[in-house]
Amino acid sequence: MAGTFSYFQVHTYRGPGPHDEIALANKIAGRQASRFAVWAQVNFPAPKEGAESGVAA
Repeated sequence: MAGTFSYFQVHTYRGPGPHDEIALANKIAGRQASRFAVWAQVNFPAPKEGAESGVAA
């Protein structure tokens, strides 16, 4: 498990001190990344009141 975490710490921008890498990613993309909660609300709207969810109870 520790090996897996060490790998991701070294090989992703989320390791220690990611601020420069995140700033570069935002510059390349031309904007900041969307927050997941906002993206999910847009792409997966809540069902209308009284509508069936399609999930078996």
